[in-house]
Amino acid sequence: MTEYSPNQEQLDVYIKRALGVAGAALTICAIWIPLGSEQAFRSYLLGFIFWTEAALGCLGLLMLHHLVGGLWGFTTQRFLESGARMILLMAILAVPLFFGLHHIYEWARPEAVALDPILQEKSPYLNVGGFVGRTAAYFVLWSLWAVLLTRWSRQLDKTGDPSIVSRLKSLSGPGLPMLVLTVSFASIDWMMSLEPHWYSSIYGFIFLVGSVLLGLAWTILVLTLMSGHEPFRELVALKKPIHDLGNLLMAFVLLWTYVTLSQFLIIYSGNLPEEIVWYTHRTGQGWTFVALLIAVFHFAVPFLVLLSRQSKRHVKPLMLVAGVMFAMRFVELFWLVVPGIRHGGALALHPMDLFFTMGIGGLWVAGYFWQLKGMERIVPDGDPRFAPARNAAAH
Repeated sequence: MTEYSPNQEQLDVYIKRALGVAGAALTICAIWIPLGSEQAFRSYLLGFIFWTEAALGCLGLLMLHHLVGGLWGFTTQRFLESGARMILLMAILAVPLFFGLHHIYEWARPEAVALDPILQEKSPYLNVGGFVGRTAAYFVLWSLWAVLLTRWSRQLDKTGDPSIVSRLKSLSGPGLPMLVLTVSFASIDWMMSLEPHWYSSIYGFIFLVGSVLLGLAWTILVLTLMSGHEPFRELVALKKPIHDLGNLLMAFVLLWTYVTLSQFLIIYSGNLPEEIVWYTHRTGQGWTFVALLIAVFHFAVPFLVLLSRQSKRHVKPLMLVAGVMFAMRFVELFWLVVPGIRHGGALALHPMDLFFTMGIGGLWVAGYFWQLKGMERIVPDGDPRFAPARNAAAH
């Protein structure tokens, strides 16, 4: 195996381009904000959730890798670590939301709560102080796990100490249930409470699976970008890591479909006015087209392509599926968030929805590649588990 350090010049180009996109998009948003501060906070929420979802997906996959091993994880470990570290950036970017909660959430407006008995019943949980405190707690926990996992991984590179492997596993074990619980509650706070009269017990898990899908799609895209350079050219040529990533992507596509369809069927069979209103906000007036788009390109097309063994053993088909999945994660998030903010209404994409997502994304991508640039080794070949996994794949 050729030892490989990150290509500093190549990563510098990616960082500069990402910062350029961020600067241009956020400048446009800054000019637009005086024309509609309420819309600005709502669009900011959409971009914030999308890129936080990507970071959380990387953290979840990183912990899964440390628990189960496999060449797919060692091939993408640095990418997952860089993505997990972006939780620190998103913690900072959460602060602007706190100043605009009354523009986004009905329960954050005292005059609305005073007129609504249901909001009054839920006010011990749905209140500004609780929202801010819980969001801070989520990011503290996520950041703690991300920092420890990446710090110990770098120590393992330098020392090769097998006891660090045990530490990584021991931290990842409780880390996964922690992530499931906190991400579920975060989705309730950030998204489900947009329509506080409605609730679903499976909503948080849908968001969690979507996060993993987004993180996995992003990681596959970055691996494709790096596949022309060593050592990724050699690892990709083994086919095993690409095939495993394809299987993993297919598994989470099916899991997302199962839990999403389960929620729909349960609510459909119940046919209760207080439950079906969530779907009535997302059907008709153009929203049905978005729902069909999600059904076709978030499930049917990826599923059919990934059924083929050949598609999962070559970079380009898998890259195309990952690219479609990455785009559809934004489409689904748009379908989940925007009707909840507007409480129905016709389909409409505000320009700031895109510009804030691009602006936050530019900062996220620049920080991501900056983290990657700072790593001494682009693959964890100091991990004692790496060589056996590579040799097994070669045979």
